[in-house]
Amino acid sequence: MDTIFKTFSGIFFLMVLMVAGLSFFVASIDAANADSYATSVTNRVRASYFNEDVIKACKSEAEKKNYGLDISVYTDEKTGECYGITDVSYVYRVPVFGISHTFHVTSEMY
Repeated sequence: MDTIFKTFSGIFFLMVLMVAGLSFFVASIDAANADSYATSVTNRVRASYFNEDVIKACKSEAEKKNYGLDISVYTDEKTGECYGITDVSYVYRVPVFGISHTFHVTSEMY
């Protein structure tokens, strides 16, 4: 009887560790996807030379992916050159432990 209890308790704890590990693994994949999306947005806006239509398309795409996107575009008064900052916010969630935190990926565009 003691062996059966130890076996089932061992299997139970193994399953708990497996679910917790998978939750962290999925959360890290979501974070990597958000980082990749932030890089993609920065490259697209920079390649379009801060085109307003491209910025609007990126913002609508971010809404579909449940990311927050803020793009600030500035113009140098002396040279007329544009530069900007992109800020992609995403929620890092690990539901098993009740962890939920918003992170920001910020990059500069010249």
